[in-house]
Amino acid sequence: MASGDKQSILDKWLALKQKKQGATHTKTPAARISPHPENVDIPLSYGQQRLWLLQQLHPDKGLYNYAHCYHFHGPLDPERLRDSLTAVAHQHLLLSTAFRQKAEGEVIQFQVGDRQLVCPIVDLSAYSPAERATQLASLYDTVRRHVFDLENDPLLRAWIVRQQPQEHTLILLMHHILGDRSSLLLFNEDLAHHYRSGVLRPPLPKLTYPDFAYWQRQQEIPEKHLAYWLSHLAPPLPYLELPADYRPPAKPSFRGQSLRKPLSIKLSQQLKDFAKRQQATLFMLGMAAFKTLLHRYTAQTDLCIGTPLSNRNHSELARIVGFFNETVVMRTQIDPTLSFTQLLAQVKRHSLAAFSHQQVPFDLLVQRLQAERRADLNPLFQAMFVMNEAPHRYTFGAELEVQEESLDLEVAKFDLTLFLTDTPAGLELTLEYASDRFAAATAARMLDQLEVLLQAIVDMPDISLFQLPCLPPSEQKQLLTAWNNTSCPIPEVNSVLELIDQHVRDRPEQTAAIFGDTRISYAELDRRANALAATLHQLHPSGLTNRFVGLALTPSIDLVVGILGIMRAGAAYLPIDPSYPDSRIAYMLADAELLAVVSQPTVAARLDLQNVPFVLLNELRPEQQAVVRHTVSGQDLAYMIYTSGSTGQPKGVPISHRNLLYSTAARFHYYERQPGTFLLLSSFAFDSSVAGIFWTLSSGGTLVLAPRRIEQDLTALAALVAQHQVTHTLLLPTLYGLLLEFTTAQQLASLELVIVAGEACRSKVVQQHFAQLPTTQLHNEYGPTETSVWSTAHQLSPTDSKASIPIGQPIP
Repeated sequence: MASGDKQSILDKWLALKQKKQGATHTKTPAARISPHPENVDIPLSYGQQRLWLLQQLHPDKGLYNYAHCYHFHGPLDPERLRDSLTAVAHQHLLLSTAFRQKAEGEVIQFQVGDRQLVCPIVDLSAYSPAERATQLASLYDTVRRHVFDLENDPLLRAWIVRQQPQEHTLILLMHHILGDRSSLLLFNEDLAHHYRSGVLRPPLPKLTYPDFAYWQRQQEIPEKHLAYWLSHLAPPLPYLELPADYRPPAKPSFRGQSLRKPLSIKLSQQLKDFAKRQQATLFMLGMAAFKTLLHRYTAQTDLCIGTPLSNRNHSELARIVGFFNETVVMRTQIDPTLSFTQLLAQVKRHSLAAFSHQQVPFDLLVQRLQAERRADLNPLFQAMFVMNEAPHRYTFGAELEVQEESLDLEVAKFDLTLFLTDTPAGLELTLEYASDRFAAATAARMLDQLEVLLQAIVDMPDISLFQLPCLPPSEQKQLLTAWNNTSCPIPEVNSVLELIDQHVRDRPEQTAAIFGDTRISYAELDRRANALAATLHQLHPSGLTNRFVGLALTPSIDLVVGILGIMRAGAAYLPIDPSYPDSRIAYMLADAELLAVVSQPTVAARLDLQNVPFVLLNELRPEQQAVVRHTVSGQDLAYMIYTSGSTGQPKGVPISHRNLLYSTAARFHYYERQPGTFLLLSSFAFDSSVAGIFWTLSSGGTLVLAPRRIEQDLTALAALVAQHQVTHTLLLPTLYGLLLEFTTAQQLASLELVIVAGEACRSKVVQQHFAQLPTTQLHNEYGPTETSVWSTAHQLSPTDSKASIPIGQPIP
C-alpha cells in the first residue's frame, strides 16, 4: 500500500471519529447480548478497531498474526482433519468475516459466503531427516512472511504436513482480529470434537462475534471507569529505560524473537501455593515478579506494564470465538525497601481495580491522556505481561497424541513481552523481545534471572525487594570471580618516579617530550625537574609531603618539568588551567591551601595570589641546584584534580602515588602495545592527561604536547600525527569521529592504538575507524576521576558498531 493511500484511509477514519465524538446521540444500553438487527452495518468492536488501524499503519507486516502448531503422533487422517478445520471455521465465521472501510470512513465487518479454507497437505515423508527439516523450516518462513488483506483474504489458513506415516504437523495461521487466546482454546476443543464425530456442517451458534461487536458499540462507557484510568495514569507517564544491547532504530522494524523457559514442577507448585496463601492469582504474582525484575534492571520506581484482559464478562459469550481482549496499563510505584509480599498486595489492589474498570477502550484512553505518539514508542508502555491459562483438555481419539506450541513469528510489538503459561507440565516462561534492541544472550539471561528471582520469592518473600537474589550461580561467579580477577604484576617500586628514573639512567638521550619545535631528552627533563624540586625545598625546608603545589602553565615542555619537579619534591601537584574562569581558579587556590604555585610570567601576572609564593620556571638555574631525590611512599599524595562542578562546587580529588602506580602498571598489563609516541590532547587539568603523561614516560616513550585548541583545526591535528609518527593517543569520541571524517587514512597511518574516553562512544565512530584504520586498535575507556583515570576498558571490534558500545570489564 502506498503511503498516500495509507494516509487517506487514516484521514477518513480520524475525521469520522471526530464527527462521532462531536455528535449528540443516545445509545441504548442493553443488559443482555442478543442477535444484531438485520440489514445493518456491523461495526468493529473496540479491540478489532485497534487491530484494524494498526494493520493499516503497517500494511506490509504481519504484526498481529498468530500461528500455532499441532504435532500429531499416531494414525492421523489428513483429509478428515482438513474437513474438521473447515467445519470449525464455518461454525465461527472465521473464513467468511471480512473488513472494509466505507467511503465516509467508517469501518465495518461483513460476511463473504463463498470463501474456502486454504489448507494444502504437504507430504515430506520421502525426504531424508535433514532435507525434511530444511523443507519444514522453509514452510515456517512462509508462514512468518504471510500478510493478510483484511478485506479480500480469508483470515484463516492452514498447512497439514506429513513427515512420516505416524507423524504429522498442523500449522494454523490466523489474524488476531478473528480471535484471542481463549478463542484458540475453544477452537481446539471444537476441532477435536469434529474430527472425532465427523460433523462437517455444524449449525451456527445462537450468538456470534458480530452480535457482540454490535452490542458493545451500543453501550455507554461509564464516566467512573474513564475517571479511574485518567487518575491512575495521570501524566507524566514513565518511559521504561531498559539497558539495551543495540540502539533503537529510527523507525521500528518490529523484528523479534522468543525464548522459552519451563519451570520445574516443584517451583511451579511452590508459586501456586504462595499465590494461594496470599489470596492472589498467578497473574498477580507474575506481574509483581516481572515488575521487580524490571525495577532491578532500571532502578525506576514508577513502572507501567501493559496487559490484555478479556471482555468475556457475560455468560453468553463463553463459547464464542472472537477478539475479546482489551489492553489495560498496570502502573505501580515501587519502593525497593518493601518486601515482595507487600508489593504483591499492592499489585493485587491495582489488578482488582483494573478488572472492575476494564471497559474503557485503550484508544480512547490514549486520546484522553493526550499521550505522545512516536513512531519508535508505544504511547503508554513499552513492556507487556500476558498470563495464559492452562489449555483445555481435548482429544482427537485414543490412538492420537497431540503436542501443541506457538510458532515464533519473529515479531515483537514491544521491547519485552513476558508470557506466563500454566501447562500440565508446570509453569512456562516465554520472553518475546525486540531483536533490534536486545541480543539473544541478554534475553536468555533475563529468563534465568527471573527464574532465580521466583525461587527467592517463595523462599524469602518478606525480605526487601533490593535484597532478593536474581543472579544465577554462573553470573555470580562471573561478576565476583572472573571479572574481578584483576590482579597483575606491579613493579617493585613506590612510585612512577622510580620507573621514569630508570629510563633517565638507561636512555638519557631519548626524547621525552616535544612541543612545537622544542624537544627535551630524559636527561634534560631530569635535570630541570630536579632544579624545581630543589627550589621548592628551599621554600619549605620542613617538607612538602601531602601538601599541594599549584601548576599554572600554558601548553609547553614546562608542563612535564613542573609535574615531575613538584612530585620529586615530595608534594602533590594541582593543575590550574589558565583558560579557566577567574572564579573557578580563585576557588581552587583557596580550597587547596597551596604552598606555592609553579608558573610562567605571562600566566602569573593574571593570578590573584595572597601569601602564596610563585616559582617561575624560566628563572630556574639547573646547574646551580643540588640533586634532590625525595623518597615518596605509596601512601603519599601525587596529585589532585578538581571535578567539573556540574552538580555544585568543584571537588578536589586527591590521588596517592600507590593509586597512580597501579593505574599506570595496569596499562602495561592491559595494552599489548606500549606507547612509542603519545599525542596528548587533553588539558593537563583533566585526569585523562594523567594516562598519557605517566604511561608514556614510565615506558620510555615520547610525549607530544599539542598546542591549545588544535581540535579546532583538524588539518593541523592530522599533520601533527603524521609529523611525529604518533603511535598512541587518547581523545573524545566526538573529536575522533571528526578527525576520521575530515582527514585521510594516510595522514593517520602511524597510529597503532587509539583510546576514546570522556563521553559515550557512538556506533558511527567505530564504523568510521575500522573503515579507515582497520589494523589500528581502538579501545573504549571509562572511569571517574576518583578511580585514578580509568576503571573499565574494552577493545572494540567491527561488530561493536552494531550495538551499544561497551565500556568493558574491570581493568587489571
